[in-house]
Amino acid sequence: MRIVTIVSGMLLVGTGIWCFAHPGAPFITIAFLLGVAMLISGLSNILAYIIYRKRITYVSWQLAEGLLTAIFATIVLSNAIITDGMIILFFGMWIQFSGVLRMTASIDIRKEAVAGWHWPLITGAISLLAGIYCFLNPLLAGLALVVMIGGIFILQGANCVVSGLLLRREARKQMPGVEREPQEDQE
Repeated sequence: MRIVTIVSGMLLVGTGIWCFAHPGAPFITIAFLLGVAMLISGLSNILAYIIYRKRITYVSWQLAEGLLTAIFATIVLSNAIITDGMIILFFGMWIQFSGVLRMTASIDIRKEAVAGWHWPLITGAISLLAGIYCFLNPLLAGLALVVMIGGIFILQGANCVVSGLLLRREARKQMPGVEREPQEDQE
């Protein structure tokens, strides 16, 4: 499952890079590609939650993000024309919510003393700032719409890759049969 999460993140990054390579493409042309990438990412987060919920205590945020992403993907796939009218606000809201969820998750991860807890905090903060920027500048003067969407998808992809790497690290630590270094008793 960790691999699926990482691959879905790479798919989002690839979709973002594709958007950068095609800055003049109208949203309606790329809506299907964006919706499919979002749906795969959302489903992989939901599956990661289902698989790891009993072993890793701090994965509940993945369910929330997976559901949010799957719902947004369904909206994009079902009605690209309506989504086209509010695209920057739509994707800005998506990345902003994801950023807040990741920042909240980093606090839980830190409480569990997991190495690398700062990565979700950093990517979450960047995502939150990008979402706020989308709300403050909905017209994005001078910046192609598809390029901004590409940046959002690259950020979300980075978020997924970080999640997959943290899941990998924690799952290895909690696997049965893996010997852990004994901790010294303190007097």
